[in-house]
Amino acid sequence: MTFSLWVAPESYPVMRLDEDGEWFTTMAGNLKASDLNVVESGDKGFAFRLGSRGTYMFICHVKGWKVMLEASDKLARYKWNHLVVTVDAENKQVVMYNNGVQVATAKCQKGGMNGGAADFMIGKSFQDDKVDGLFCLNTYNGLIDDFEIFKGINSEVIKEKAQNAPVLTYSPERYTSDILRPAFHGMPSGAWTNETHGAVFYNGKYHVFFQKNPNGPYMTRLNWGHIVSDNLYKWEELPVAVSPEEWYDKKGCWSGCVFTDDELTGGKPNIFYTGVDYVKAMFSQAKPKDEDLLGWQKMENNPIVNGRPDGLSDDFRDCFLFRDGDKLYMIAGTSKDGIGATTLHRYDKLTGKWSNDGSIFFRGTSKAQDGTFWEMPSVTKFGNKWVFMVTPLNTKLGVHTLYWTGNINNDGTFAPDNEAPKTLELPGFSKDGYGFLSPTIFQKDGKTLMLGIVPDKLPGADNYRLGYAHTYGLPREISLDAQGNLVQKPFEGLKAMRSEISYVQNNLTLHGEQNLSPVEGRSLELNGTFVAGSSDFGFTFFGDGNKQVRLTYSPVSGVVKLDASGINRIVQDDVFKGIYQSTLAKPVAAGEEVKLTAYVDHSIVDIFVNDTYAASVRIFPQNVDAVKATVFSEGTTLVKSLQAYKLDANKVSSGILHVQNSSSAQFHVADGRLNYQFAEDGYTLKVFDVAGRLLKSLSALEKSGSIAQIGSGIFIVKVLDAHKTLVYSTKIALES
Repeated sequence: MTFSLWVAPESYPVMRLDEDGEWFTTMAGNLKASDLNVVESGDKGFAFRLGSRGTYMFICHVKGWKVMLEASDKLARYKWNHLVVTVDAENKQVVMYNNGVQVATAKCQKGGMNGGAADFMIGKSFQDDKVDGLFCLNTYNGLIDDFEIFKGINSEVIKEKAQNAPVLTYSPERYTSDILRPAFHGMPSGAWTNETHGAVFYNGKYHVFFQKNPNGPYMTRLNWGHIVSDNLYKWEELPVAVSPEEWYDKKGCWSGCVFTDDELTGGKPNIFYTGVDYVKAMFSQAKPKDEDLLGWQKMENNPIVNGRPDGLSDDFRDCFLFRDGDKLYMIAGTSKDGIGATTLHRYDKLTGKWSNDGSIFFRGTSKAQDGTFWEMPSVTKFGNKWVFMVTPLNTKLGVHTLYWTGNINNDGTFAPDNEAPKTLELPGFSKDGYGFLSPTIFQKDGKTLMLGIVPDKLPGADNYRLGYAHTYGLPREISLDAQGNLVQKPFEGLKAMRSEISYVQNNLTLHGEQNLSPVEGRSLELNGTFVAGSSDFGFTFFGDGNKQVRLTYSPVSGVVKLDASGINRIVQDDVFKGIYQSTLAKPVAAGEEVKLTAYVDHSIVDIFVNDTYAASVRIFPQNVDAVKATVFSEGTTLVKSLQAYKLDANKVSSGILHVQNSSSAQFHVADGRLNYQFAEDGYTLKVFDVAGRLLKSLSALEKSGSIAQIGSGIFIVKVLDAHKTLVYSTKIALES
């Protein structure tokens, strides 16, 4: 007989969660066997089996005797494996092939095969082992195709080769009817993600690495997932970068960082991660095999830090590297005397090794303020100051992200400017593990950018139903002001998502509520610059009838409030009960401007206030018709600038925006020149082609003038006022 099976695994099966060993499940067959391959069905049955560490085999019974063929190598992931087994009982020989290459042989009795049970399993063994009563542990994760059984020895089937590479990401069509899955926020195509622990721009792409369980939307046996983007809003998932396969990381490859340094990594991004072996946590390193960062090679000298230093908590993880002058340092999250702390490891250029002597980079002073353990520590330099950021556990507000500003001492330790930390998110929007957490910070084109996880906090049953868990907040541009506060605003490149469905108006006297139609849906940008008076104002979205989410700023109290309590939604935020609010550290005085920005994406809202404060909130509206958006004032409020856009992450930006207030600018063509008339001096004129490429930009212009005609064709002109606010945009046809 000949057995043929095509398989392309994404990962190896998750089996017993907290036991050290290799356990097996069935790829295809009717063999009733335990996860240790103990046959429970008597002397009959056959199956292709796969182990939790990649060992693969074929088991069958010939004349009542068990025959087991085990390959010496691991089953390759992310590629087709054509497994063929020939059972030649006449010559007492059983052979297994993978892609035409013989990988195992065994002797057998002369006689017939014992067929086994009528039930046939594909991608799962007969047992039902589950996590939380929901997620099957003994399942195969990947593609299975064409299981065939032939009478006799079929030598031709052994030669068959794969014609196409397997596609192991979930098709977007899977989520066509999903009204909750974010469209332009980073996340894998399915299953589990948490921290974004490494982001880098390399070889023309943004790369983000993150914690991933490919086997399902639950947390166990973590890998380093990998997504890439050209623009930080349209993402493509790539194969897992680092997975638990070695003795020092066999339980999981946990968080760390991506670090690039001419001396240490040869100018290429390297992965530094926490490996766990069921006993302790260690730090290891991997280098890229190619310029696209698709393949990664773990270093032969791993682990580079072999466990926690003495005198500290067993919780020891999330390594982060930085350079200060000619010195290289590594820090990691830990706990000392029951309070959050970070270790300090110094690199010795002569030996190429890292110290592990128990030195402390920085530690907290209070459990209530600083928590009992620090996750995801990082340090970032802004001018002559450093920002140290952590996500502590068990503070008086639970899990939320904190930061200090300060200096790096000569010995590599951190000296804060103030003992008390500051909160990354708007206070009142993030606590108990809600909000934008554990960010990764990176730099591109002089901008410092930040990405972080925004957990969904859903019950496991909802994650099981949806097929995924968690997403990342939108990229934020961050800087440091003179008072040592992080200033946060949306990444400028997000504007390219703006579709031609827009609502733009300037110098609007707003009284009551105004519909922003045709802008509606679940992927929106709402942006308004309001003049503070005595009335509350803001935006609504996810509206249906008299139910909507309200984003409000109150000039009297200085409170920013997001109220989702009145809509039909999955309630997963009992600590907030749908109401998130915070008093601005610097309230806005009457007559001053308040800029409110909200990016709405199905089940997440990213909020920015005055391009300074930020927060990310998960909201899960259940009503498919909840799509209306409005701008409102409880009294009368002057709106200097109002922009609303329907967003499309798949669109190629044309740069065309329709602005209603055409009194700001007028154009006409005469004598080969483009003539303009503006409402006032100081405007900026930009001219684009229809692909969105900038052709000309002129600043600080007088009220009227002209420029030489650029050429013939269709062009887009945009006019910005002295505050860089868009006041006019249109298409112009020019003839040669």
